[in-house]
Amino acid sequence: MGRRIVWRDGGPSNALEWAPPVILVAVITLFASTLDLMADFLVCSRIAEFMENFHSKVAVLAAYGYFFFTGVSVFVYIFEMVDVCQTLKYEEENVFLLD
Repeated sequence: MGRRIVWRDGGPSNALEWAPPVILVAVITLFASTLDLMADFLVCSRIAEFMENFHSKVAVLAAYGYFFFTGVSVFVYIFEMVDVCQTLKYEEENVFLLD
């Protein structure tokens, strides 16, 4: 895990580019994704608590839509955590989808 500094020779705006360590990005992603999923579950529990007060069909459909959205978020979270754990294990990000 070294520092990644790249000299970009791209015309008039020659610049020195720096990227943060991939482990730092992976840990921040792990933390942010976990908080996001927890927030989705909290909102779902609040919606479920007040479902009997919804009087219109549109409100009920919107609530079920949010429940579906949270279910999709769980699958996205699982795939994201597999990627983050592999990044933390190998100390480099796998940019290829299927390897």
